[in-house]
Amino acid sequence: MTPEAGIRMDISTQGEMPFPLERGISLSPGHATMIGLRKERIIREDPFERRRCLKDVYRDECNLYTKHFGAVYSATACKESCLAYNQRQQCGCMEYRFPGNDKGICNVSDLQTTRCLSAVQTEFKENKLNCTKSCPPPCSEEGFKRSSSFAIWPSEEHELLYVDKYSRTEEGNLRENICKVQVFYEELNLEVITEQRSYEIVDFVSDIGGQLGLWIGFSVLTVAELLELFALLFHIAIDKFDKRWRQYTEHDEHEERV
Repeated sequence: MTPEAGIRMDISTQGEMPFPLERGISLSPGHATMIGLRKERIIREDPFERRRCLKDVYRDECNLYTKHFGAVYSATACKESCLAYNQRQQCGCMEYRFPGNDKGICNVSDLQTTRCLSAVQTEFKENKLNCTKSCPPPCSEEGFKRSSSFAIWPSEEHELLYVDKYSRTEEGNLRENICKVQVFYEELNLEVITEQRSYEIVDFVSDIGGQLGLWIGFSVLTVAELLELFALLFHIAIDKFDKRWRQYTEHDEHEERV
């Protein structure tokens, strides 16, 4: 079905729907492939409730893979479900690879249906179906970092041994039909990546104080000195007003006596 020869393999966490075509690893025949894994966990924040990430990964009723297989939410599964719904809406059917389409499988031998599916696929690749925006990543996600290495397998010296083992009569066809893969953990630790707001109110206040202190020498001591100065000026003004009031009162009493 494809011009490639080999196997497509996807390594995913338990409960997550695998998608080998979208994010898998290609295994070439006649080669030994070693895949090292390092587990990681990504924790995202959505402080303003703008659906930057999905908190509950088990309540996605629009996800076909969650609905039919009970798979955990993933952004890839959500996008694939979005593509399936758009195919049903625009073409009246869905591709055979989508679940829940027992009565609406597209007939790819029909030219009009094929053109419609191709148009929807083009819109999907160009992000015109709004699938990327409506499918945020989960707020807590686990995955694997992978590193791969390859080697020719089997070597010429050991090829005859594998010919006898796999009952091959023609030596030339052995490498074209077998491959070897080894999956292992490179490190037995967990890497946690946490997203958080980089600029809080405390940072804002600190920046204001730092800028004022840098440009005008404004600090907490300066504020205290200014308050003390205002208090002294207020006290002096009260004293002067009190003295003038006393002088005015004494002058009026003297005039009344005269």
